[in-house]
Amino acid sequence: MAGLERIIQDILSEANRSADEIKADAAQNAERTVADAKRVSEERLAESKKRTDADVRKQQKRIDSSVEAKHRLVLLTEKQRIIQEALSKAYADLVALPQAEYEAFLVKLFAKNLHAGDCSVIFSERDKARLSQTCLDEMKKIAAEKDAHITFSSEVRSMDGGFVLSYGGVEENCSFDALFEAEKNRLSDRANAILFPDAK
Repeated sequence: MAGLERIIQDILSEANRSADEIKADAAQNAERTVADAKRVSEERLAESKKRTDADVRKQQKRIDSSVEAKHRLVLLTEKQRIIQEALSKAYADLVALPQAEYEAFLVKLFAKNLHAGDCSVIFSERDKARLSQTCLDEMKKIAAEKDAHITFSSEVRSMDGGFVLSYGGVEENCSFDALFEAEKNRLSDRANAILFPDAK
């Protein structure tokens, strides 16, 4: 969805401006882990002086492999944390959109997901109280174009934004939580591409 893509792009572009600093912190953490592992390596090698050269080389190879694995794990953990923080900020900014932008996004989301037939639209308590008549009229207009008959339910649901479309016993969850969950893998890949463009 174009609106969501734009919001995600803006947030991740902003995050990218500070990514070098964040990645430097991650590298420092990894270096500390490597230094600790090397210290342990040296201690173990000192203990193994009495062993044959072949035994020492085998021991060193195992230790080097362990150090490399720890280094990769630290970097991966930091990378995942950075991506999650970027997506969390994107979600928070989407929820906090100014009223006019929020309603415009909601109308686009509605147009994308509404199907023909009788449909009850369920909002959060916050949205039910704040959405303008203009926004609701836009939704009614879209419904008429899609041969759908909609009612705005008196029921409310616990959600940060979005809505639920209820077609009798079948519901389509278009809340922001559900939207981000459904797009989680794609958004994570998008965040990874923006924040870590050189990653292979």
